[in-house]
Amino acid sequence: MQSRGLRYVVLVGVSVICASFLPGAASASLLNPSFEIGAPSSVSNTGATYNTTGIPDWTLSEFTLTAGEYPATGGFSALSPVPNGTYFAYTSGGSIFQTVGTVVAGTTYTLTAWIAYYNQFVQTAYLYDNGTPVLAASATGTTNGVWTLVSGSYTPTSGTGDPLTILLFANGEGGAFDEIGLTGLPTPLPASWTMMLAGLAGFGFFAVYRRKKNDSTALAAA
Repeated sequence: MQSRGLRYVVLVGVSVICASFLPGAASASLLNPSFEIGAPSSVSNTGATYNTTGIPDWTLSEFTLTAGEYPATGGFSALSPVPNGTYFAYTSGGSIFQTVGTVVAGTTYTLTAWIAYYNQFVQTAYLYDNGTPVLAASATGTTNGVWTLVSGSYTPTSGTGDPLTILLFANGEGGAFDEIGLTGLPTPLPASWTMMLAGLAGFGFFAVYRRKKNDSTALAAA
C-alpha cells in the first residue's frame, strides 16, 4: 500500500513538471494589438494630441522616421471610426514589429490586421519566421481613409523554436494600422491547473505520511 501511494506522488509530481514544459505553457502573446496602451488620455479637436514617441510593445525599424498612436481626429478624421478603440498606429514610412513567440511545426497561424488606405500607398502586414517573410497581407483599396481587414495563414512544417514576428510596413509617406491579431499562439497553462496538480501531489504525500504513521503506531502497540 505504501509503495502504491509513493508511486502516486511520483506520478503527479512528474505531471506537474511536464506541464510546465508543454508548448501551450510557453510564454507567447501579442501585446498592445489595438494600440491603446500608452496612448494619451485626452484628444484635441485638432488632432494635435497624440503619442509620437513610439508605440509600447512594438519596435520601430531603423528606417522609420516617426511612429505613434494617433486619434482619428483633425488631419486624420478620414480614418474615423477606428476599428477598435480610439487610437491606431501611424508610421511615416518604414515599419514597426513585434516578436510574439516561437514556431511550433504543424501549427496553423492566421494573421489579421485592419489597414487604412492612406495617401495612396499600399500598406502590408507581414509574418516572419526566423527572419524570413512567410506571409504578406496588403490593403490595396482606392478610397483614402477606408479601413480594410486583411488576413492570411501560414503552417510551418519545421523550425520549432524559431522566433515568430509580426511586421507592419508602410510603403511610402505613411500607414495606419489597428486591431492586429494572430491565432495559433500557444495558450499558457492556467495557474489553476498547476495549483490543482500541486494540490493532488500534496494530497498524495499526506496519504503516504498518514499511512506510515498508522503503520508505526500499529507496530508500537504490537
